[in-house]
Amino acid sequence: MKKLNKNIFAVLMMVIMSMPVGLGTAKAYTIDTTYQLTLSEGDSRRAANKFVVLHDVGTESSALNNAIYMKRAWSQTESYTQFIVGDGGKVYKIGEDGYVSWGAGSYVNANAPVQIELAHTYDKATFDKDYAVYVNLARDYAIKYGVPLTLDEGNMYTSGIKSHLWVTNNVWGDHTDPYGYLARFGVTKEKLAADLKTGLNEGSATVPPVTPPVNPVQPPTTGFARTYNENGTMYATERNWVKDTPTKATRLVEYQSTGQAIKYHKVVWSDGIVWLQLTGWDGKQRYVAYSDATQGNGFGRKYGYCQ
Repeated sequence: MKKLNKNIFAVLMMVIMSMPVGLGTAKAYTIDTTYQLTLSEGDSRRAANKFVVLHDVGTESSALNNAIYMKRAWSQTESYTQFIVGDGGKVYKIGEDGYVSWGAGSYVNANAPVQIELAHTYDKATFDKDYAVYVNLARDYAIKYGVPLTLDEGNMYTSGIKSHLWVTNNVWGDHTDPYGYLARFGVTKEKLAADLKTGLNEGSATVPPVTPPVNPVQPPTTGFARTYNENGTMYATERNWVKDTPTKATRLVEYQSTGQAIKYHKVVWSDGIVWLQLTGWDGKQRYVAYSDATQGNGFGRKYGYCQ
């Protein structure tokens, strides 16, 4: 477990190396984690770094509405992906990248660290921005996970970026996305393949905002980078910190031993770590380190698992 403060250069290099890289593109997208699944939601298995899978949502609906629905109904529908792109180039994160999601069947899910949905629109300006982000996001995460920038090549054992149609033709299922929707705006498979090789400039076109639904469920916010309430149990996979406050520099109260279970009631992003808040034997609030934090307030390397 590497949690010691290093010099500024080393910290900057770690941050830079962990970020998706857009080579030769004007990358402007940001990732909204408002509707990301919590520690006890979604699949806890690591995915093999073989595929990045491209979908579209299949209905005339916004990225925001799909993100809200996926967050609410993932366990009932048994389906979710890591990202949804739409609404003028916005990106909503649902599942944690690097882990199994449920978008393309058991074999592909187990081998896809990232799956991406594209929301629908009839507006050309909105689509252009959505498409550029869709391409760059897929490309950036393929580079991050060492997935070749090839589209729909080979058989089920061939790594690369894959459409859901490729999954149908080579593994199982009856989906044909995203090519039918892309064709609405003249994008062919050949163009998509070429754009994934080079990336696209996302531009700065203004698009009409999507009207949010009435009273969407929002996670609570505080002065921390991100936080929400959740009851669960964490089991440590290595000896772990327990502290009075969720910062690296604060005093160490005790260690959580490998295999030891602790019950927590809140998740907090602070000081580059995702902390789980618990009540100690003396009634005081404590914080145990669960994982490194990533860009966009996600989960990095984990020091345990939750149930």
